[in-house]
Amino acid sequence: MTQLAAGRVLVGTPEGHVLIRVEGRGTHMNSQPLRDFVMEMVRRGYHEFDLDLADCLYVDSTFAGVIVALSLQVRENTGGKVSVFGANSRCREQLHTLGVDHLFDLDHDDERAPGISKAEHVEALPWPYRSQEAWSETILEAHKTLAAVDPTNAERLQDVIEYMQQQRAQRLH
Repeated sequence: MTQLAAGRVLVGTPEGHVLIRVEGRGTHMNSQPLRDFVMEMVRRGYHEFDLDLADCLYVDSTFAGVIVALSLQVRENTGGKVSVFGANSRCREQLHTLGVDHLFDLDHDDERAPGISKAEHVEALPWPYRSQEAWSETILEAHKTLAAVDPTNAERLQDVIEYMQQQRAQRLH
């Protein structure tokens, strides 16, 4: 599957904050590069993250779990926040259904909001080769995060978590 078919994540650091723009689909396929990028930005001391979903068709549970984990990490490690702009009804519904919409500053009034989708100096995250193990770990950790944040997710996502844990156990043996 090509990067374009799976969705694309563009990033940049204009005006001292981190801009993340999702085009197409936010899925398990582009979650690992996003996770790596944000961890590096947190390490560098960034604490304001703007997530532009204006051109995002939908987010799957893995992508949602990754952005939830990132939001929690940004808050805990920097005292910062992740602001979400332009989320369509489908993306909002997914975040609401997973009980995580309260973890984001959704479309708050901010002078950056009207121009966020048009920001220059952004580039696509690389589409590096990821091992099956790294991909599986990202999926497992994302779903465990969702289960920890909202107890109703524990039951809803139990099959995915158990399956990914079985896959991990098989790799270790």
